[in-house]
Amino acid sequence: MSGINFLRIGWTELHNSAMIFGAEVDYWPPDYPELVNRIYLDTRLYSNLLPRIVKDSHVDLEAYGCRSDLIFNMIFKRIRKNAKNHDNLRWWQYLTSEKSVNTLLNDFQKSSFNFHNTQAPVFSRIQIHTIAKYGMWLINHETEDPKQDSLAMLWGMALIGVTKYLWDKQGICEFCYRRTWPGRRFCEGHSQSQSDTKNRSKNYMNYRTGKKAHELIKKHELTERVQGATMLKQAISATAMCDLLYPEFLDKEVKTDEKDMIFQALSQCPYVLARLKMQIGCSYDEFINLEYDHLINHLRQTLDPYELSCRGWQLKIFSAEIWFAAERKVSPGVRKNGKKATARIAATKKLAALGLTKSEIARKLKISPSTISKWIVRKPEISWI
Repeated sequence: MSGINFLRIGWTELHNSAMIFGAEVDYWPPDYPELVNRIYLDTRLYSNLLPRIVKDSHVDLEAYGCRSDLIFNMIFKRIRKNAKNHDNLRWWQYLTSEKSVNTLLNDFQKSSFNFHNTQAPVFSRIQIHTIAKYGMWLINHETEDPKQDSLAMLWGMALIGVTKYLWDKQGICEFCYRRTWPGRRFCEGHSQSQSDTKNRSKNYMNYRTGKKAHELIKKHELTERVQGATMLKQAISATAMCDLLYPEFLDKEVKTDEKDMIFQALSQCPYVLARLKMQIGCSYDEFINLEYDHLINHLRQTLDPYELSCRGWQLKIFSAEIWFAAERKVSPGVRKNGKKATARIAATKKLAALGLTKSEIARKLKISPSTISKWIVRKPEISWI
């Protein structure tokens, strides 16, 4: 993987997400011809979305005519100046130099900013959305040490840059509806990664089942409903980072409406609902009273851990329902005992009730004692033998 300037990408995404979230002022070109091809911002909303960055950069937004491009460049220069003033220029040079995702994440996990306390949010390099959330927390986490605060801001932007990079490189599993880790063909459920030696047999069976389910869906011309809707996915992706970086600014009414649509979709998708309730492990009343953010986290864990967006889950729920139905249809059933084995098990139970030992029963029925041992393990009703 080629080297990337993650700090620059992170600041670009923070700025663009703030503009998409609502900080951009939309002028109608015919009424303001002099403003064509220029983007302006609402200084108040922009400052509310990025309070620490605007405050520490000491940039007067109105002095630059509220021009988005000018403010973007000026704040980035001031962040560098602050790093230099707080003796963090070495870290600035390190975080703006090109490096791979693994190198940066490895270095971050060794740093003093990888906190393990109740105040810090969860950080997992496998769950992409947690990387950006942790980065945003670092940016807004203020202490009494200006040097540490300046460095935390740099790391925070770099982590957001990593998230943006990984999000753009994600694909869709060749079999199902789930997203994949960047550069991979299959999701975690259908990958046969050689690094997982413990579950190799299970992974192979999941791959086989997934392939059959994919062929069945293709046969019934349902591929578009499971893996398609490209334009809608692109629209969701455009706002994904906004919802992730600024969740506290999401209107309660928006969250309520989104939650209602999710529950409406779940009411039509019994397979998805069953898996979700099993994963959560709560009563029906507790389930319907889940907070919006907790519901989204459970959906990620159950349906797709690499889904970054908080929106569009209705589409994913319907896609998952079709997929689970196909998986169920092609999955191998549990093989029942044949007539001969059933008769022998019944005879074993009768002889055991008469007080015969396992060896005596085996001799009488002309079978191996190990066969009876297997029956005892697999059949709860004869475990007393």
